[in-house]
Amino acid sequence: MLLQFDERMLKSLRQRRDEQLAEVHAGRLPAVEDLLVADEVIWVRSGFGNASFLGLDGRAIFWNYGDGYGPEVLTDLQGVACVVAWAAEGGLSELLEVLPKMPSNAKTCRQCNGSRWMRKKKRTVQDQSGGPQVCHLCHGLGWTVTEQSVGHGAADDADSTG
Repeated sequence: MLLQFDERMLKSLRQRRDEQLAEVHAGRLPAVEDLLVADEVIWVRSGFGNASFLGLDGRAIFWNYGDGYGPEVLTDLQGVACVVAWAAEGGLSELLEVLPKMPSNAKTCRQCNGSRWMRKKKRTVQDQSGGPQVCHLCHGLGWTVTEQSVGHGAADDADSTG
């Protein structure tokens, strides 16, 4: 799944990339510098040996560098949406516009009420901000697809985004 960035978004992405390359050259992003230097991407988030990136060409990339795996392009809607939402958390909120609108067979996410974000009750070791985080149910889309599950003679709704 490739994202379609408009010129305004690309300008923001290029500016962020230039800032990050300056950080690399100053020695402040050592864990992710290989991909930042080798490819036209911005670093979105990292931790515990994993990193997420957005390519200026519309790719969402996950890299499990801690276990020695190479970067992989995400193709599933949930993974891509999550990386875009993380970029929005990091100040690139205009990128949310590239995510798909709610389809007719979907409903507003019951966990975040369509906001894309969950308010943290407590601060965690990983994030001391206490601010909103990407919704764990809709992965930043604001909606989930209702599927009819089969079994036990009754139809139950199961939330998913893909």
